[in-house]
Amino acid sequence: MKRTTPENVNKYCYAPKNDDAYLRLAQEYEDGYTFVYKIKCICENQHFFVYKDKHPTVELKCNKCSEHISVYDLKYYPCAVKLNKEYPLKLVSNDLYCVYVVFEYSNESEDEEDVPFDDNDITWCYIYIKNIIANEVIELINDETA
Repeated sequence: MKRTTPENVNKYCYAPKNDDAYLRLAQEYEDGYTFVYKIKCICENQHFFVYKDKHPTVELKCNKCSEHISVYDLKYYPCAVKLNKEYPLKLVSNDLYCVYVVFEYSNESEDEEDVPFDDNDITWCYIYIKNIIANEVIELINDETA
């Protein structure tokens, strides 16, 4: 399978070669169907305020240019079911974070001839945040979408 991301975060995902947290997560998770990325804003900044709701949805706000990034929202993933209820996004804390995402895909499109591959068709997502001052990596999301 080609290395890919869901469309809603594609332009923000990259694979740094010199980031210890990224390298550790990549070593733990990456395989032919699971890909790890660090999030970087269009302004090149890597520090964000993190917001989360109960669906779970995760959004980021760049502390440099105020760009809003929807990192995880079930409405983007065809296998997921998002509740009709609206939940408020809440700031995780006033701290700034580096954000890492792990997207897992099914091998169904390779095993079944009539199943086309879809970049948005993730089956699992993990989101890790690293406090830029405390340098502590925390699992924020561990969610099965299918």
